[in-house]
Amino acid sequence: MSTHDTSVVTKTKRIHLHPRQLEFKVDPGGVLEFHTSEEFYYFEIEFDQPGPPGVGRTIKGTYDEPVEVRMPNEPRDFPGHIVFKKKDGTCEGGKMLFIASSCVGCH
Repeated sequence: MSTHDTSVVTKTKRIHLHPRQLEFKVDPGGVLEFHTSEEFYYFEIEFDQPGPPGVGRTIKGTYDEPVEVRMPNEPRDFPGHIVFKKKDGTCEGGKMLFIASSCVGCH
């Protein structure tokens, strides 16, 4: 009797959030892991509805606490807005449009 490993390796793509790069892509079923810099210490991501499965409309992260978003197993686009805040809580540039995509062959 042979045993086959049927586990699936989920690709996690580490995203360094910055106001100049607001398009994020990963293969279907992958995970987008959002990080930020000390310059933009806090961030708030608000997905237009419907957002990725199992993700609330708004998710918040910090330099010390990145957030993960698991994308669906099929190609889909999820637009929304990101707000960047400095450590003192002041907004940096207001709401900025972004798009998170799960797409075949994304890098």
